[in-house]
Amino acid sequence: MLTWSDNWIIGHDEIDAGHKRFFDLVDAMETALVAGEERSTVQAIAVALAIDTAAHFSAEERLLAAHGYPGAEEHRARHQEILRTVDAALIRCDDADEEEVWLAACKEVKTVLLNHLVHDDMAYRQFLVEQGIVGVSEES
Repeated sequence: MLTWSDNWIIGHDEIDAGHKRFFDLVDAMETALVAGEERSTVQAIAVALAIDTAAHFSAEERLLAAHGYPGAEEHRARHQEILRTVDAALIRCDDADEEEVWLAACKEVKTVLLNHLVHDDMAYRQFLVEQGIVGVSEES
């Protein structure tokens, strides 16, 4: 299971709520898979995750562009790459009945989102602090 850490707080309520929702949805999907829930339940969670991810990325991109983040375009490109990865993982699951396929997709999505948060998003946090947009310091 994926556990949220306050070390990953950006300091922007909307962005932080979106990140926490990633954790909640990935955990819900993984829990449903392990518990043997109906495939339709797992698919509904997966669809919600894909939709929320796209919406969150759009909000993040608007924030970074509005404040002139120098890496905004690269960050947007990374988002597009992640969305393709998430979509591909979910497409693999569409016709799969094997729990292993679903668990592997869940792990892949979890890994790509966590890596993005820890590496890519933490890279812009200090910029937002320096611009006075958020009040979180590097030590958070």
